[in-house]
Amino acid sequence: MNENHKNTSIIKQLMRDKFALIALIVLFIIYFSLLFADFIAPYSKDFSDRKMAYAPPSKIFTINEHGKLSLPYTYNYKREFDPEAMQVDYKLDRSQKYFLKFFVRGEKYKFLGIIPCSRHFIGVTLGGHLYLLGTDINGRDVFSRLLFGGRISMTIGFLALFVLFPIGLLYGGISGYFGGKVDMLMMRFAEAVMSIPSLSFNNFSCDFAFKYDKYPKVYIDCGYFGFNRLGGFCSCCSGNGFID
Repeated sequence: MNENHKNTSIIKQLMRDKFALIALIVLFIIYFSLLFADFIAPYSKDFSDRKMAYAPPSKIFTINEHGKLSLPYTYNYKREFDPEAMQVDYKLDRSQKYFLKFFVRGEKYKFLGIIPCSRHFIGVTLGGHLYLLGTDINGRDVFSRLLFGGRISMTIGFLALFVLFPIGLLYGGISGYFGGKVDMLMMRFAEAVMSIPSLSFNNFSCDFAFKYDKYPKVYIDCGYFGFNRLGGFCSCCSGNGFID
């Protein structure tokens, strides 16, 4: 009963704290968007149009050329070279309108990695391109890449926790149980792992992942982030509050 009462009081305190509640809602929206990135993103993670490198974000119009309210639409960009400025410029091709649509058909993908699907949350009519945040040097849609990249970045923390928790619990428990020299040696080793510079390990993981394609870099990073925080977690588990 006491534990249930404590859990209820924690939830009530969280609901009363406006900042914590807003942060929780924002975090939920972010993870929801990343989970359904294939559906929300206008393009797949492999989409690339080299002719549209560094294209600016698509301009969305709701008022037509006659000054009247219209359904949202956009124009494609046409690439032109400016000889005076010696650079490539993008100008709107106003010869054809492309209206925004929801649940539009686009590139094929597997919904949640299982169900084959071709519907995307937002897009434009056939022949048009929608770049909500523009494109990168390879002509890839930045908004779509942001969703797919965020999926990996936001997942690494949880995967690292799954690596950290069981190893840290066992390692710290053994250290605290035996104590003395065993505890000192084990804790110094954990601190040595924590002292490995992140930049050096990141360079190593990039090189390792490049040489051995069967070991994606994300798995190596998860292992590193887990072991890098091993020292602090082991110190908690080996403390007197945990080991009697």
